[in-house]
Amino acid sequence: MTHRLNTRQTPMTVTTIDQKAVTEIFADCRDPDPGEIASMVHVPSQGTNMRFSEAKLSKHREKIQAAVDLLPKIFHSSGGALAVNACQLDSGVIWTSQTTNAEKLLVLATAAGMVTQEVHGGIGHYKVKE
Repeated sequence: MTHRLNTRQTPMTVTTIDQKAVTEIFADCRDPDPGEIASMVHVPSQGTNMRFSEAKLSKHREKIQAAVDLLPKIFHSSGGALAVNACQLDSGVIWTSQTTNAEKLLVLATAAGMVTQEVHGGIGHYKVKE
């Protein structure tokens, strides 16, 4: 199965993030191979502790990074940003209208070590690691 996060073209030929690919990669990384349970990466998200396959995160690393690179500059600032801010790319293109898709991308990027997550007032803020 081929997963591409950032190769779908809009009519303006702007590179964007494919929502379906984000969902597929998220599901794949949440599904550990036999014997991998002990080495799962744990990420807190919305009051739960999500677990991801380290090997599968590594397999999808380039695709996740390519999508993170398209996020708005606010994710690079000192305070980071909310998941809702990730629905729109730095180019201004809205790649998803569902915050859950943006949250999946940010949680994947957190598990892959590309993004940090901090909670301010009970709400998660995400910041791209420089």
